[in-house]
Amino acid sequence: MGLPTDITATRFNQRLYQVQRKNHFEITFDGTMVDAGLSLMVTSFPLPKETTDTFKANYFNDSVNLTGKTNFDSGNLTIKDAINYDTEKQFQRWRLRVFNPKTGKVGYAEDFKCNALVKEYSPSGDVVREWTLIGCFPQSVDYGDLTYEDAGEKTITATILYDKGYRSDIDEYAPANTK
Repeated sequence: MGLPTDITATRFNQRLYQVQRKNHFEITFDGTMVDAGLSLMVTSFPLPKETTDTFKANYFNDSVNLTGKTNFDSGNLTIKDAINYDTEKQFQRWRLRVFNPKTGKVGYAEDFKCNALVKEYSPSGDVVREWTLIGCFPQSVDYGDLTYEDAGEKTITATILYDKGYRSDIDEYAPANTK
């Protein structure tokens, strides 16, 4: 596939070059960690950020860079706090499985870790991309600020840590065929 012959901004009117919008997404956590309604309250969440460690392998008068382990960064999940749904309570139930401040006990990973699915949608509502996050849990949580200065919405911000993340709508993870 060559370069488009029409290199003006009108190419974005074509389906092939439709721009993905940041506000067309949904994140759901599996299992009983959080209620399914929580995904409706999400304001923002970053897609996976991964970094691969490297090291130099020396051989005679030369060296090459080789890869080591890959790490995934945590991401801040921002949620709108609804009164009757009690978003704060829904989320805190999950957080209490990680650490209970009343008892000082820490939970077992199998009781608080879960997987998540992030779906990106087209403007017409079709799923165009899916990301799977493995081993998610709330590493930290900020239940928001209260103030008499404005009547803005209250939000909850949680740092979600996960073991790994990948595009789950890609059939095969293999090196590109190079010639």
